[in-house]
Amino acid sequence: GIESPRLNAELLLSEILKCKRLDLYLKFDQPLKENEVNIYREWIARRGKFEPLQYIIGNVEFYGLPFKVTPDVLIPRPETELLVEKALEIIRNMASKAINILEIGTGSGNIAISLTKNITNCKILASDISDQAIKTARDNAAANFVSAKIEFIKSDLFRDIPRNYYNYFDIIISNPPYVKHAEIADLQPEILHEDPRALDGGWDGLDFYRRILDEGRIYLKAAGVFAFEIGYDQGAAVSQITKQYPELNGFRLFKDCNGLDRIVIVYG
Repeated sequence: GIESPRLNAELLLSEILKCKRLDLYLKFDQPLKENEVNIYREWIARRGKFEPLQYIIGNVEFYGLPFKVTPDVLIPRPETELLVEKALEIIRNMASKAINILEIGTGSGNIAISLTKNITNCKILASDISDQAIKTARDNAAANFVSAKIEFIKSDLFRDIPRNYYNYFDIIISNPPYVKHAEIADLQPEILHEDPRALDGGWDGLDFYRRILDEGRIYLKAAGVFAFEIGYDQGAAVSQITKQYPELNGFRLFKDCNGLDRIVIVYG
C-alpha cells in the first residue's frame, strides 16, 4: 500500500549505506553486513506501517538545504518552497537596507533558514508553540550556519512576542495549520503520523489566518506584508478575511504547479 515502493526501498537502503541511489546499482553485488540487514528490516517494517520516510531516515531536503526532522515537526513539503520564492521576490524589491522578518510556526525552521541563506540583509524572529520544534529548528540553523541571524522564541502565535516589536516587521510569514478539523481523520496514513497541532486549522481550516491577521497587524510595518501558504481551495476565503481590516491594502493569490491555491500575499 506504499506509493512508489521501489523508490522508498532504495532511499532507505542508500541512507543506511550512506551512498547515493545510483551507487546501489553500481555496487549491486555488494553484500550487506548483519547490522545493515537488521536496520533495513526494521526500517522496512516501519515504512510498511505508513511511518513517513523522512521520519525514519531523520532528514529531508528543502530549498536545496538539509534539514533534520523528527515527529515533533511537520515534514517540509516541496509546495512550501513556493512560499520561500515569493517571499524572496518581495524582499529583493524592498528599499530597506535591513529586512526584519517574523515567522509564525517555524517547525523545523525550514522557511526561516531558507530565507536567511538566500538574503544577506535580514534578521528573523521565528516562533513556535512547541519546545521540541524550537530545539529542532535551532539544530537546523546551526547545521546550516545561520544561527546568528535567527532568534527562536517559544510563543503561541503572538502571545509571547515582545511589545517592542510593534510596527517592526517588514514581513510576517507563516505556513500555519489549515486542514479542516473534520477532515483530519481522512488524511493519508503518513500524514496522521505528524503532530496534529501542525495540521488542525479549526472547523473551517481558517482559524490561524484569522488570528495571525488580527493579532499580527500591530507588529507589521505600514508597508509590510503577510505571506501565507494556504490550502488548495482557500484563496477566496482568506481574501474575505482580509477585507475585515481596512488598513490592509492588497491581496494576491498564487497557484502552485498543479493550478491549486497555494500562496497568499497580503499588503499592509
